[in-house]
Amino acid sequence: LIGAMMLSFYCGVMVGFAAARCPSLPAQNSDQDTSKTESSAAAEKPTSRIEPGGARPRFPRSVSTFARGAAIVDRKEFLEQYDTGYAPGLSEDHFAKDVLIIYQHKDSLPVARREAAMTQKEGLPKLNPELALENCDVMNVFATKPMYGMRQCLALVGQMESHHIGRYMRINWNAGSPINHSLPLVKVGRGQMPNGNDEFRPPHIKAIEKNWESLAKYFETQPKVLKELGEILTKMTGQKPHFLGKKKKSVVVMVSNYGQSELLVNFVCNAQAKKLDTSH
Repeated sequence: LIGAMMLSFYCGVMVGFAAARCPSLPAQNSDQDTSKTESSAAAEKPTSRIEPGGARPRFPRSVSTFARGAAIVDRKEFLEQYDTGYAPGLSEDHFAKDVLIIYQHKDSLPVARREAAMTQKEGLPKLNPELALENCDVMNVFATKPMYGMRQCLALVGQMESHHIGRYMRINWNAGSPINHSLPLVKVGRGQMPNGNDEFRPPHIKAIEKNWESLAKYFETQPKVLKELGEILTKMTGQKPHFLGKKKKSVVVMVSNYGQSELLVNFVCNAQAKKLDTSH
């Protein structure tokens, strides 16, 4: 009885396997298969889209999420129109007299020069700041200039918005050697220089001790400096200043390097242009 049951179970399993087996397909010509595969692949291959008017787009579809068109604007007009913090008169460069605008959305393109900005029908249109940015609700400003004539590139990556700039150099960071074109690009910090020096390396113990000495000198001379400052303010206002307690008017004392003095003057001029009182 047991043997008969085992034989019945085995036969049932084999019948199930036979029923589940896929039927074989009829043989086809191999040349015909190849041609169908190639034609199918050609049909699926994306082609460059043609914009209205028969002109090709300025940027390919593969970057259309962050580059839909471009235009240029006079640099001086742009910096005078928008308070970017960059002084218009500094770093004058004959080859940087214009600002490159990249439109990242189809609705941000200027109405009057929409086709010129988004297609290759003509060169980049040069517009005034108002016209170029009339449809931009958000504008990110990025300042760049290759240091020391380096062969520098910019990479725009379609990704979530970031205000961090990734920096890469062909350099041996651990050895502190200068740029070597045979080396791969590696991520470096903001203080990395082309000659291999890193201006933002953690200081050595001797440098730390020297800074402690400077800090001690600051605290030792602070009462004397405040007294001298009080005498100057008394002559200016006719009132004795109070460094502690209730404050009626504030005086901001800033230390600036001579090389950054133009930026300080630009700050004061900009505040006065906005009718901000800087007299006190």
